[in-house]
Amino acid sequence: MRRPTRTRRLSIAALISLTALVSVGGLGARSFWNWDAWGTKNNRMMALGDGCIIYMHTTGTGPSTSVGYLHSDVEPDDFEYQSVLGFIFSSDFTHDHPPGVRTFEVHLPLWFPILLLLIAPLRWLIARPASAPAFPVITDATQA
Repeated sequence: MRRPTRTRRLSIAALISLTALVSVGGLGARSFWNWDAWGTKNNRMMALGDGCIIYMHTTGTGPSTSVGYLHSDVEPDDFEYQSVLGFIFSSDFTHDHPPGVRTFEVHLPLWFPILLLLIAPLRWLIARPASAPAFPVITDATQA
């Protein structure tokens, strides 16, 4: 198998990916101490907490979610979910809600996007420089 070449595009992609990796890692570390959330219209909320990106959508006639940044209003849930490697998909009818209210919640652990952001830098490390000879075994044999 031929190793890929380090091109300018691969170098730029690796640099952007490393920058995003550092920022996501920093936000993930911060999320264990500080919860941040953003409410949108139609009772939807995105939150960052406990090392997860959380999406929540409430349907029915329940309390409405505030719109905007909700740092002081967000608290961790009181009950435990069943998770697989930190991934949680929950559709709840009964937890502290009036009848007819349904909450859909998805938790995406931050280790997953961090692994995806490592692909370009690892490929850049594995690739040979663009200025390297195409057939290093043959050129080494002819020089000896």
